[in-house]
Amino acid sequence: MHLFLFYSSFNQKLENSGTYDSYQLFTELRKHLEEDRFHPIIDYEAHMCFQRNMIRFQRKHNTAFHQVLGNLERDPQTEMRVSEIDLQTRLSKPADWLSRLYHKLKTLEGTIKIDPDHQESFHRLNAETLHMLQQLIHREQDLKTKVESASKDHITTVLLSLPIPSVHAPGLIQKLSNIQDDWITKQGIVTMFWRRSKSLATVKRRYHSNKINLYVSKSAVILTDSKVNTGLGDTKKPVLCQCYDRNYVDVEILDTKSREMWMPERECVFKLWIYEKQDGDYTQIEYLLGLNPDQPKEDLNEWKALLVVATGESGIFDDYRRPSHIVSESFATDREDELHLEVNDFVEILQMEYAMDKAWVKGRRIKDGQIGWFPRKILGHEIDSEYSRGQEVKLRYKRERESKT
Repeated sequence: MHLFLFYSSFNQKLENSGTYDSYQLFTELRKHLEEDRFHPIIDYEAHMCFQRNMIRFQRKHNTAFHQVLGNLERDPQTEMRVSEIDLQTRLSKPADWLSRLYHKLKTLEGTIKIDPDHQESFHRLNAETLHMLQQLIHREQDLKTKVESASKDHITTVLLSLPIPSVHAPGLIQKLSNIQDDWITKQGIVTMFWRRSKSLATVKRRYHSNKINLYVSKSAVILTDSKVNTGLGDTKKPVLCQCYDRNYVDVEILDTKSREMWMPERECVFKLWIYEKQDGDYTQIEYLLGLNPDQPKEDLNEWKALLVVATGESGIFDDYRRPSHIVSESFATDREDELHLEVNDFVEILQMEYAMDKAWVKGRRIKDGQIGWFPRKILGHEIDSEYSRGQEVKLRYKRERESKT
C-alpha cells in the first residue's frame, strides 16, 4: 500500500477510535511495519534525489518541464513513469506526520478503553509499534539530510545547468530518468574543437572552439553546452545536449605528433569516440576535446580513466560492465571466501590477482549472485554480454583507424 494512502486511512481510524477496534488498528499498523512497506519510499535515496532535482528543474524551466513530462508519460518504453503529483507527493516530509502519528498513538495508549482479553498483548504490541515508528522517524530525518547533501552529485543535476534552448531535448531527460540510480563521478568545463569549413578561408584560425560541460557517471557520458554559443564569423554551432552509454566510449590522448594540421597546439588534447547503435550496427561519433589552460595536466589521465570502462588491466574490472564466462571445470571448496562452481555455471568477473603462483578470480555466480574466489584456469570461453559487445565495437573501429594511418 502507498505510504500516504495508508496514513490517510489509518488517521481516519485514529480519529474514530471510539468505534474502531483498537487492537485491530494496532495490528494493522504493525503488519505494515513488519512487511517493510514504508521503507522503499523513505530509504530510496537516489529516487528522492531524482524527484528533488526534477522539481528544481520544473521551477527553472516550467514550460519545458510540462512538455517533457508529457513525453515521458506517453512513452511506453520509459522505465520510470513520472507525474507531477508523484513529484510533489514523494518529496513531502514523512517525518512530520510520522511524528504526529507517534504522539497520537501515545495519547491513545493512555485514554482508550482496552478489551481485558487483549490488554497484555495490546500493551506489548503498542510499545513495539511506537519503538518502530521512532526508528522510522530517525531514519527519515537522517535520509533528508543525506539527500540534501547528495543531490548535487545525482545524475539529474545536469538538468539544472542546461541553457534554455537545450531544455527542449526530451531524449536527454528520458535517458536521465531511466538511469535515476546513477551518480556523477566527475564533471567539468572543457573545450570542444571542430575544423572550420573551407568557405571561411579568410579566418586565420584553423578551427572553431566552444566551452562545454562534460559529465561522467557510472553508466553515462554527457556533453552539453555551457551556454548558447556562436562560432567564429557567421557560423553558429548547434546546441549540444547528448547522453551516451559509457560502455561504448573510447578515448585517446593526442601528442603533438599524432595531431592533424588543423588541430590546436595546446598540450592537453584528447579524442572522444562514441559508438551509437543505428539500424543494427554501430556508428562512430568523434569529438576533439581539450583541457582549459588553468586545469592541471593530471586531469587528462583522470578523465580518460573515468570515461572508459575499465578492462581489468589493474586487476579490477569496472562497476558498470564486466566480462562474463562459462565455467569449464568444477571447483569444490569449503572456504567462506571461495565460490563453489559447477561445469556450465555462468560467472561475472569482478577482480583478478595472483596468489601462490596461481591466477585467482573473484567473481559473481549469475544465477544466484553469490560472490567468491576461484582459480582462473576453470574459466571457459567468454559469453556474449554488453561488455563484450562494447569491447568488440571499440576494437573494430580502432583497427579501421590504424589501417588509414
